[in-house]
Amino acid sequence: MAKFEKFDDAFYAGDTAEFKKLLTKLKSPNEKEDDEPFIVYLARILASDDSPGKEDIFKLLKDAGCNFNVAEDSDYSARTALCHFAFNNNLHYLKLLISLG
Repeated sequence: MAKFEKFDDAFYAGDTAEFKKLLTKLKSPNEKEDDEPFIVYLARILASDDSPGKEDIFKLLKDAGCNFNVAEDSDYSARTALCHFAFNNNLHYLKLLISLG
């Protein structure tokens, strides 16, 4: 996850400007690393955190063409971002993803 880990600090801080700067370095917001899509990576690290503040980052990803419905490529678990939020009872971000389509 080395490529995606560089987003962690900006994501946890809710620093949309820094996150956007880092996002421009990806080929696509739908990029994968180790068969895990970028959006699933973010949802996995945020799944147990229902504190608000990351809404702008998700809106930014939607505007950049991120596919929120993509699943990780795994024989063990093919979860989507929505699955991670539902599994962890994270209603705040579950509702946000649904509202973003």
